Amino acid sequence: MSVWIAPVFLPHAGCPHRCVFCDQGRIWGSPSIPSVEDVRDRLARFFETGARGFEASTRQIAFYGGSFTMLEPSLQESYLAVAAAYVRKGWVDSIRVSTRPEALGADQLSLLRRWGVATIEIGVQSLSDSVLEQTRRGHKAQDSIEAIKRAKKAGFEVGAQIMLGLPGDRGRESLLTAERLCSLRPDFVRLYPVVVFEGTELAFRLRSGQYRPLSLEDAVSLAAQVLDAIESYGIPVVRIGLLHAPGPGPSSEGVLAGPVHPAFGYLVRCRLYLERLARALSSGGPAKREVLRLRVHPRDRCLVYGHKGTNLAFLTEVSGARRIEVQNDETVPKGRAVHEWIRA
Repeated sequence: MSVWIAPVFLPHAGCPHRCVFCDQGRIWGSPSIPSVEDVRDRLARFFETGARGFEASTRQIAFYGGSFTMLEPSLQESYLAVAAAYVRKGWVDSIRVSTRPEALGADQLSLLRRWGVATIEIGVQSLSDSVLEQTRRGHKAQDSIEAIKRAKKAGFEVGAQIMLGLPGDRGRESLLTAERLCSLRPDFVRLYPVVVFEGTELAFRLRSGQYRPLSLEDAVSLAAQVLDAIESYGIPVVRIGLLHAPGPGPSSEGVLAGPVHPAFGYLVRCRLYLERLARALSSGGPAKREVLRLRVHPRDRCLVYGHKGTNLAFLTEVSGARRIEVQNDETVPKGRAVHEWIRA
C-alpha cells in the first residue's frame, strides 16, 4: 500500500519531557510550534502547488514531531479542524498524528476518531524499562504495550517508532524490543539509530565519556537483525534512519556524532538481503566454478549488487561461482531470491 503524506511539523509540541537524545528543532528543521493560522497557510500553499497524491492508495495530512494528544484539547481540535476541511473536500482520505504512549486514553482516542484521524504513530523507542529510564523517556514499557492495544482495539491504524543504540541498549535490548513489539502486531514500524545532536543531554554524555554511539557498521548490522525479525512477522518497516538532507521528515542536519549515512536504509536492506542469500547458499551447492543464477524481484536487483557492488563481490567469493547472473522475475517475492546452479 502506498501512502502520500502532506506533512505538518509540530516540534516538541505537547511533550512534557526532554529525552536525552531530543532536539526537535534541529531534527525537524523548525524551532517553534506553528499557530493554527500557520498550519492553515502552510497546507494551503502545499496544495496550491498541485500536489494531491492521486496515484497513492492512501492520502493523509500528518501532524509530526510532537506529542499531539498531549496538547490542550482545544488546540488539538483547532489543528484537526484545518486538516478535516481537506478530508471533506476529498483532497485527502484521513489524518495521522504522532504522540507518546502514555497519552492515548479513551477520551484522547475518542477526540481523534471524531475528527477523522485514522493513523496513530506511537513513540515506543524501547520496550526495556532500564533503557527507557536511562533515556529519561518518562514512561514504562507497559505504557507502550497498553497504548498499542487500546489504539488497535479502537480501530486505528497503529505505527510504532523504535530507536537503536539508546543508553543502556547493548543490542540485545533492541532485538527483544522488536520481538515484543511484533507480538502486538502494529501495522507498521519505523527504525531510527540514535544520533547525537548538539545541545542535548547525549552530547554532554558523549563529551564526558558516558555514552558512545553505535558505529555505522554496528548500526547497520543491528538494524538488519531487527528488520529481519520484524519482517518475519509480515509487518512492514516504512522508514530506516534519518533523512540526510532537509525535507519532509526528520533530518540528520546538525548531528554531532552517530551512524549517519546518506543511504542508511539502503545499507541495512542490502545487508539483510546479503545475509538471506548467504544463508540460502550455505545449505550446499555443486562444485565451484559454475554459474550461479539468481532470480529476484526487479525492485530488489540493486540489493543483490549492494552498495558499490559489495554484495555481488562477496557472494561471488563465498559461493565460488565462476560468475553470477541476476535475472528479474516479478513472481519472486520482494526481499527474497531463487538461486540455481548452471553448468558453465
